Amino acid sequence: MGTCHRVAHAQFLAAPAEDANGKEIGALEIEVVIDIMQESFRTALFLATPALLSALLVGVAVSVFQSVTSIQEQTLVFVPKMLAVMVALILTFSWMLSMILRFTEHLYGGIPALLE
Repeated sequence: MGTCHRVAHAQFLAAPAEDANGKEIGALEIEVVIDIMQESFRTALFLATPALLSALLVGVAVSVFQSVTSIQEQTLVFVPKMLAVMVALILTFSWMLSMILRFTEHLYGGIPALLE
């Protein structure tokens, strides 16, 4: 695909469509897109935090235990981390589900305002 063709293709995708009255449809303000992306990243960070934090804490605890006891087994940390992440996900599942539902409802609820 040549450079000229790629530029023309990108301009075609970026160009908003027009309805019968000549009004632009499907054009999103850049601020709206940035807000949606920021909210998406923030939600993903909040959802990943319990699993990542539990894996981090268990990993540090096992590393300290290995240092104190001079056990240098690389596979020792895997099972406790896996169990800690499973427990963290089980304990925080209802909170995670409510956060995902709230985000989805907010996103879908904003669609009519974006179409105006």
